[in-house]
Amino acid sequence: MKKYDFDYMKKVIFAQQSKEEMKFIWDLLEEIKPKKILEIGTGCGALTAMLSAHGPATEVVSVDIRPNKEQNWQRLIETKKFTKEDINIKFIAGDSHDPEIVEKVKGEYGLVLIDADHSSKGGHQDWTNYGELSSVVLIHDICGYKTVDPLEDWWPRLFWQSTIFNNNYQKTSEIADTEDTPTGGWGAIYR
Repeated sequence: MKKYDFDYMKKVIFAQQSKEEMKFIWDLLEEIKPKKILEIGTGCGALTAMLSAHGPATEVVSVDIRPNKEQNWQRLIETKKFTKEDINIKFIAGDSHDPEIVEKVKGEYGLVLIDADHSSKGGHQDWTNYGELSSVVLIHDICGYKTVDPLEDWWPRLFWQSTIFNNNYQKTSEIADTEDTPTGGWGAIYR
């Protein structure tokens, strides 16, 4: 397993998450040691690469509506810090709400990350489609959940507020509303 180098990764692929958010996820990976990870919403791919770099046995399945995400990981390989063997990623281009995509990724995962459609309807649909595929699920962009307007159409905040208020799960943890994460933030749900 490689040590994750956030500063290096930020130079090669623009990481949308803060250093603290990435450390939160890395620490979670160290705790649960998932063999297979499902990421809904690839974004720029820096987090995807980090998930895969956790260990050569870690397989990452990443879904994003925009194609051509592989070019980001190719840049990592070109720098010679990572090899093709380090990057075990299966990218699926398509809408996470499409029944064909849902069927294609069904299976058991050690970790699911949801960071795609943030509308109330779309976020709820991603939770319904993928939340049951793992005993540990990460939700991105929860910052501001303590003061969110109930009429706001921002699923991660509303969902996290409801999760914390109702205490529905065995355990939760979060990194939110810190100086370095005025937006973003991750919430982890353990079933």
